Amino acid sequence: MSDTVKFKYHFESDNGDSFTFSYEINDDSLTVINKISEPLPEWTNLDFEKCSHCPLSSEDNPTCPVAKNLLPVIHAFRDKVSHETSRVVVTCNERHYAKKTSLQVGMQSILGLVMATSGCPNMGFFRSMARFHLPFSDVNETLVRATSHYLLGQYFAMKRGEAPDFELKNLPRHYDAAHHVNLGILERLRVATQKDAGKNAIVILDSFAYLVNSDIEEDLASIAKYFS
Repeated sequence: MSDTVKFKYHFESDNGDSFTFSYEINDDSLTVINKISEPLPEWTNLDFEKCSHCPLSSEDNPTCPVAKNLLPVIHAFRDKVSHETSRVVVTCNERHYAKKTSLQVGMQSILGLVMATSGCPNMGFFRSMARFHLPFSDVNETLVRATSHYLLGQYFAMKRGEAPDFELKNLPRHYDAAHHVNLGILERLRVATQKDAGKNAIVILDSFAYLVNSDIEEDLASIAKYFS
């Protein structure tokens, strides 16, 4: 088995523009292997619009790991509008996916993957979901994946002798943490981008976080029928 998981996103816009982004993720640490070189723009500095709950210090981490890893895709689409149509093809180790969709949806998918594997301490929960990345997932698919991954994690916690949380009481805090990261990245993108494609992609990601938490509060009512 490969010790890395590879993802390639290829965007082919209706206006003829094309962009390709390749990511290699360590299969043990579930963090992206960073190949981005200096110099970096100011908006990637850790202390630039730093997330309110960030535990990192600029002495040890001068650059925000999320911002640094998002740099190539944000730079490429900095002057693109969210409703622009693009054919997006995603290739990974096992298969490939393709969809013709708005640029904001394609960006939402790739940003979610990169943010989860960037090494940000507040995005750690999402690494296992990124390992089994599902491009273009909708809200219900995200809800099923999030709760399934969380419960599987609790099973392994129980096997380690820890107290499991099979009632999902602590799952919302992971999405609360992601919400604050989304807000921080959104503030950075107000400086880094001229148009709205990247900003709207973050807004979509954040709306998913809100909807997942809301559904957990309602005992997963929206997907309960699939498990009756």
